[in-house]
Amino acid sequence: MKKITITLLSLLMSMGAWADSITLVCEGLGQRTETNYSNSYQNNTGGELPKTYQTVSKSTKQFNTSMTLHIDTTAKSSWIKLPNQLRPFVVRNQEQFFFTELNTSEDEIKARFKLNMVHKPKISIDRLTGKIDYRGWGSFTGDCNKLENLEKKF
Repeated sequence: MKKITITLLSLLMSMGAWADSITLVCEGLGQRTETNYSNSYQNNTGGELPKTYQTVSKSTKQFNTSMTLHIDTTAKSSWIKLPNQLRPFVVRNQEQFFFTELNTSEDEIKARFKLNMVHKPKISIDRLTGKIDYRGWGSFTGDCNKLENLEKKF
């Protein structure tokens, strides 16, 4: 009987470090690489056709933003709401994504979700400091706070 109790207790502990769900609001700095294309033409004086040049340049855009995460005991009921700047163009109309993987411990929360067929971002949250690190379609680092009052303000 003692072995069964210990086994059940360890199984419950491995499912997560809490029994209830939590909602986090994370604010910080986002970053995304943008690709810009430009065309230029050079006229030739010898009656030849003008030459066309295409220039491709990449730049990094930084922005202040926030994201919301709801973390439950299972990945299927846990989700993230991403800001528009961190979503690819093809999923701009969708802001909430459910986790495909969720691992929790006393010190850290790690999760993955699927943006599309190619992008499967990773999230890591330090439970001691509240620091979040997001790597996917762009990146995000910031501080998370637990949302205590889930009732509507008005």
